[in-house]
Amino acid sequence: MLPALNVNPAGYKESARKTFKLNYAIIVLGICCLIGFITFAIRGSFGLFFTSIESEFNLSRTATSLIQSMCQLVSCSIALYGGWLQDRFGARKTLIMAAILTGTGLLVISQAKALWQVYAGYSFLVAIGTGSVNAILMAVVARWFVNQRAFALGIVTSSISLSAMVAPLIAYLISGYGWQNTYLFMAIAVFLLWLPGVFLLKSGSHQADKAPPVKKSQPVEQDGLNFKQALRSSHFWLLCTLAILHAISMLIVGTHIIPHALDVGLKVEQASIIMVVSGGAGLVARLVIGRLTSESNKKLIIILSTIFMAVAILWLIVADNLWMFLAYAVVWGFSMGAIDPPLMSLVPDIFGTYRLGAVFGAMDAAFGAGAAVGPAIAGYIFDVSGEYTFAFLLGAILMAVTVLLVLPLKGGKKSNPVQAAPA
Repeated sequence: MLPALNVNPAGYKESARKTFKLNYAIIVLGICCLIGFITFAIRGSFGLFFTSIESEFNLSRTATSLIQSMCQLVSCSIALYGGWLQDRFGARKTLIMAAILTGTGLLVISQAKALWQVYAGYSFLVAIGTGSVNAILMAVVARWFVNQRAFALGIVTSSISLSAMVAPLIAYLISGYGWQNTYLFMAIAVFLLWLPGVFLLKSGSHQADKAPPVKKSQPVEQDGLNFKQALRSSHFWLLCTLAILHAISMLIVGTHIIPHALDVGLKVEQASIIMVVSGGAGLVARLVIGRLTSESNKKLIIILSTIFMAVAILWLIVADNLWMFLAYAVVWGFSMGAIDPPLMSLVPDIFGTYRLGAVFGAMDAAFGAGAAVGPAIAGYIFDVSGEYTFAFLLGAILMAVTVLLVLPLKGGKKSNPVQAAPA
């Protein structure tokens, strides 16, 4: 049983709380998990479609990787703007539009007869629709939960890991019904699950953006730096650089792990198990580390997780059978899952919650910029050398370098927002 959460909704009337037997914040958390699950299932499963698209359009690894790279590039362009929209208009309206764009994009892919239509559907519409979702969900949850913020963020980011659990189902659907029909099924899920769920969502951010006087009954104050002040903080640029390097490394692996596994002789069903094990390990890490982060040094957890992720990438260079890939999956999944709760809870510690959506959006934009580079680099290295050795080596080195960026960050259990540098 999950431990009790200390829930502190901002600006929500006491009379409305009594209408529900369950605290409404738990409902918000559940909706965020559902949306996150669908989003990451769509974006995280591209590797399973990789060889099907490659064969369908007779592409090189570089050309196929560019579909994912372009998606990430468009996503990073929209992430910052999406965070601003969430801060200005609230999560509900922003996520409704995101669902419509994502579902439409998946419908376009499911009917694609030419490569440009895949780009239009996946690299443009799906990218725009999903690009700002992570920043919005993080901001919503961070505002609804205070004392258990890291734990709550760990729960909502667990949707990333849970989404990996559907990898065998996606692999089965691709094998049995074709890759385009599988995208059609995903579109249906968006319109039947994501879109209705958004209408139940209340973020509290709309009131925060208007900066009303804070009443005594409101436990969460929207304090901290505005976005211009955050831009003048060295911590902002450290976090964005960290996001870029993490993304290059993670997308080198995330996009090409399935093609690599197939290259060394694994079947697609076996390769999908790698994603399940990695997702399961990540889920455990997000829940356990999310709980421990409240009493632990956040920087130490981030640093140790980053080191283990670098080691896991190096292990891939020699992996040539299922058990070696599963060993990688356990270490990689747990380490990647362990990073999110302390890192995401460190951001409001550093900048406060006033323009949290914009800050998370900027970090997502930085991550997307790196993620746009990673897949294409690995694809090009494979086309030139015929293997992924140098690509994985590059990923491990970049991951290890990010440790140096974590060290100067503000750490500790509780802290006041940093001060912006003078203009």
